[in-house]
Amino acid sequence: MMKLSSQFLVRYLKLMSIIAIVSAILDGILYITIGFEIPSWAAAAAWFGSGLMFFATAKIIEMEVKA
Repeated sequence: MMKLSSQFLVRYLKLMSIIAIVSAILDGILYITIGFEIPSWAAAAAWFGSGLMFFATAKIIEMEVKA
Protein backbone atom coordinates (compact mmCIF):
# COMPACT_ATOMS: atom_id res chain seq x y z
CA MET A 1 0.00 0.00 0.00
CA MET A 2 1.30 3.43 -0.94
CA LYS A 3 1.68 5.96 1.87
CA LEU A 4 1.15 9.64 1.12
CA SER A 5 3.02 12.18 3.17
CA SER A 6 0.99 14.80 4.97
CA GLN A 7 2.86 17.55 3.10
CA PHE A 8 1.79 16.06 -0.23
CA LEU A 9 -1.80 15.83 0.96
CA VAL A 10 -1.80 19.45 2.18
CA ARG A 11 -0.38 20.69 -1.14
CA TYR A 12 -2.90 18.60 -3.08
CA LEU A 13 -5.85 19.91 -1.07
CA LYS A 14 -4.71 23.52 -1.42
CA LEU A 15 -4.34 23.08 -5.18
CA MET A 16 -7.78 21.50 -5.37
CA SER A 17 -9.26 24.41 -3.42
CA ILE A 18 -7.79 26.90 -5.91
CA ILE A 19 -9.12 24.89 -8.87
CA ALA A 20 -12.58 24.58 -7.28
CA ILE A 21 -12.84 28.30 -6.47
CA VAL A 22 -11.68 29.30 -9.97
CA SER A 23 -14.29 26.93 -11.41
CA ALA A 24 -16.92 28.54 -9.18
CA ILE A 25 -15.95 32.00 -10.42
CA LEU A 26 -16.12 30.87 -14.05
CA ASP A 27 -19.54 29.28 -13.50
CA GLY A 28 -20.73 32.49 -11.85
CA ILE A 29 -19.50 34.52 -14.82
CA LEU A 30 -21.37 32.19 -17.18
CA TYR A 31 -24.52 32.62 -15.12
CA ILE A 32 -24.27 36.42 -15.20
CA THR A 33 -23.10 36.99 -18.79
CA ILE A 34 -24.67 34.22 -20.86
CA GLY A 35 -27.61 33.38 -18.66
CA PHE A 36 -26.98 29.69 -17.97
CA GLU A 37 -29.42 29.33 -15.13
CA ILE A 38 -29.63 26.08 -13.24
CA PRO A 39 -26.32 24.38 -14.05
CA SER A 40 -24.10 27.41 -13.55
CA TRP A 41 -25.33 28.85 -10.28
CA ALA A 42 -25.71 25.40 -8.72
CA ALA A 43 -22.26 24.34 -9.91
CA ALA A 44 -20.76 27.63 -8.73
CA ALA A 45 -22.20 27.16 -5.25
CA ALA A 46 -21.09 23.52 -5.10
CA TRP A 47 -17.54 24.26 -6.29
CA PHE A 48 -17.16 27.23 -3.98
CA GLY A 49 -18.27 25.15 -1.00
CA SER A 50 -15.98 22.31 -2.04
CA GLY A 51 -13.07 24.71 -2.40
CA LEU A 52 -13.60 26.03 1.09
CA MET A 53 -13.82 22.50 2.50
CA PHE A 54 -10.63 21.44 0.68
CA PHE A 55 -8.80 24.45 2.09
CA ALA A 56 -10.14 23.92 5.61
CA THR A 57 -9.16 20.24 5.53
CA ALA A 58 -5.65 21.18 4.38
CA LYS A 59 -5.33 23.64 7.26
CA ILE A 60 -6.51 21.05 9.79
CA ILE A 61 -3.96 18.51 8.51
CA GLU A 62 -1.27 21.19 8.53
CA MET A 63 -2.05 22.07 12.18
CA GLU A 64 -1.98 18.39 13.18
CA VAL A 65 1.43 17.86 11.59
CA LYS A 66 2.94 20.91 13.36
CA ALA A 67 1.60 19.80 16.75
